Amino acid sequence: MHTIESTQHITHAMRLVSASKFRKAKKQFDQISGQLDQTMQIMEKLLARQKPGLQDADTHRRIIILFTSSRGLCGSYNSSLIKAAAEISSQEDLFCTVGSRGEEFFRRQGYEMLYCFKEGPEKLRPDDAEAAIRLILEEWKQGRAAEVFLIRMRYVNALKQEPQVWRILPMEPAVRRDENGLLSDDLEFHPSEEQIMAWLLPKYLQLVLWKSAGESAVCEHVARRAAMEAASESAAEMLDHLSLSYHRMRQQAITDELIEIVSGAESLK
Repeated sequence: MHTIESTQHITHAMRLVSASKFRKAKKQFDQISGQLDQTMQIMEKLLARQKPGLQDADTHRRIIILFTSSRGLCGSYNSSLIKAAAEISSQEDLFCTVGSRGEEFFRRQGYEMLYCFKEGPEKLRPDDAEAAIRLILEEWKQGRAAEVFLIRMRYVNALKQEPQVWRILPMEPAVRRDENGLLSDDLEFHPSEEQIMAWLLPKYLQLVLWKSAGESAVCEHVARRAAMEAASESAAEMLDHLSLSYHRMRQQAITDELIEIVSGAESLK
């Protein structure tokens, strides 16, 4: 009972820490998400005026960017992401991982690692994101990868998070039409669309990574908070059960002693 009480104190403290980190991560995520949405609108207008595929590759190899955590005690957070990645991957695919849990699993399975960031998503720095983007774009532009997928946990609300498989390259054009059914084309580009695309694509991918890192951090803290809350409740239930058993055994021991005393007194008469 003392051991379970000590564990319950730890899980309760971890739940409070995760709740505090969640509020901070959620605020940062909301700021990043707004910037990404604005950039995506510009990219959609660019892509609406170009062919759907930005390049043609002679290979079926894919690059899979996987966001997991570097720590446990967060329920099914990591296992759900790893399962989603395993369902779409083949042995020839390249992995770019953020978080040591995903890297450790797929490295043991014999997959080739293009880039690994062992720390958790919330510790991803600009230099690390830029290094990963350079490697990914080099493989994709040279035709050594046909597609780039990103797998991360999507935040729905405080009670629901779900793995998302998102193809980020090549991008499909989102054609927007006005009320007359004509293509909406209210942007002018200078010096050229191709030059702007070459400059904007790495920036776009950087924002995608930042948003994914922020959203993954939010979901990780939510998952850990829920796991620690469930652990605290389980500890409370175990304490109730053990306390009841303890008092029953203590009562039985006292009853046995009283019976022995009474029996001894009767035998002396």
